[in-house]
Amino acid sequence: MNRLILSNPLVRRYYRSLLRPSSFWIYITIYVSVVILLLFVNTISTGSLSVPYYAFARGLFVQFLVIEVVLLWVWTTYNSATVLKGEILNRTYDFFRLLPLSALQKTCGLLIGRNLLALLLAGVSLVPIIGFGLLGRVSVATEGQIVLLLLSVALFANSLVLLLSNTTSRAQTKTSSTVWLLLVVFSAPFALAALFSLVGAVSEMPEARRYSIAFYAIRAPTLLLIGLIALYFAVWNILGLVRKFTVEGEPLFGRMSALLYLLGYEIIALGLFLPHLPDHQDKAYPMWLLVSLIPAVLIPLGSIRTFDSYLERCNPFRCQDRTLRWAMLRCSNLTLATGLLVLWVAFSVIAVMVNGMSLMEFAYHAAGILSFCLVLLLLLELYVVYQPRFNQIGTLLCFLALMYSIVPLILAVATPVASLRFFSFLGFFVYLFDPSQSPGVAVKASILGVNALLCVIPALLIGHRYAGIRLLRQTMAGTQHPQSIQRAG
Repeated sequence: MNRLILSNPLVRRYYRSLLRPSSFWIYITIYVSVVILLLFVNTISTGSLSVPYYAFARGLFVQFLVIEVVLLWVWTTYNSATVLKGEILNRTYDFFRLLPLSALQKTCGLLIGRNLLALLLAGVSLVPIIGFGLLGRVSVATEGQIVLLLLSVALFANSLVLLLSNTTSRAQTKTSSTVWLLLVVFSAPFALAALFSLVGAVSEMPEARRYSIAFYAIRAPTLLLIGLIALYFAVWNILGLVRKFTVEGEPLFGRMSALLYLLGYEIIALGLFLPHLPDHQDKAYPMWLLVSLIPAVLIPLGSIRTFDSYLERCNPFRCQDRTLRWAMLRCSNLTLATGLLVLWVAFSVIAVMVNGMSLMEFAYHAAGILSFCLVLLLLLELYVVYQPRFNQIGTLLCFLALMYSIVPLILAVATPVASLRFFSFLGFFVYLFDPSQSPGVAVKASILGVNALLCVIPALLIGHRYAGIRLLRQTMAGTQHPQSIQRAG
């Protein structure tokens, strides 16, 4: 702890710049003025009314809690999102990269050092929050849950925006839109849930004990559960920052970390859905499929290995064909995507068994979803292996993916054959939410057949490119005739 915070050179540098007396007194003056104004307004507004002391204290408790939210969730998040940009603008980022500090020390130095002033004011604000909360008859357990929620969501938000701002290479810049998509999908629900739960708990404090969520076989307090979930994903954000500062230019997820991340996500999602699945609610099962599938599809976007990475991982000194095939299989993006989807299927089987649904019906649902995912993943792998030869192939593949998603919907509207909408990934999920529109057996078989046919050409092209990588590596090792270079290209 001493090396991470107290003796951290980055923390000391920000301490000297942010807390110098010439500017520190300005922030203190503003903060004290706001506090005095709150006390004055509340005293005047309740002076002529016979308000019990605990109601007066509870009102101040809520107002100081709003200040704490602004300090920890808004101000610190903005500081963390702009800290690396400030290093680049001040032309000190190269110096930052050369500092003899571990990746964890750099992470703590940026998160804590840049937010020293905000954290100091937040620490001071905790004193009236706890004091007025006790005077307002807020239980110690509820106050502890609120503090945990405040700190865990703040850590989650700050580490996430710092992770997103760490674009130190062209490869990371190209994937920034993907990371922002991951941010919206994974973070928005937790942030909104945390905010709404906090508002709900403090708006009706005597009934705060009723705010609980079913999680597996227990009922956990809402504030506590959201705080622990935010803390769990904050730890993953910290691990991502350590990876980014250690190996620049690498994907956001490693192989094992991607699987472990999805495993933790599925365990949490299953715990939230499991109490509702036995009730045979119409929306619980398709919502589970959708919520649990989204990370399994998006995580490969954050763990893409490039064509150059394929070349590096195929060791030319282990040039036996079988060895190179195994090396390509281990480092292929398709292998990771397959592992993620298998993990999703395993958890979905548990959900189906709890829901009491027919396994045959689920087998078709899973086969249909996997067939759509396979087509899209093959298009993504086509981009990886052919982008070095055709710079604009990404535009073509995005166009094909868009046509693959919307053309069946357009044809279903423009022609009398309404069942064509099921050949789109979007239309297929609409059917899951409305089983009354279930397609016939022939249509179900056609969907699987069409997707299988669409996979043939991309799979052949990818296989050809993989074979070219193996031949190229064997040629570099001197085990193949130089004429094989043409085949490798």
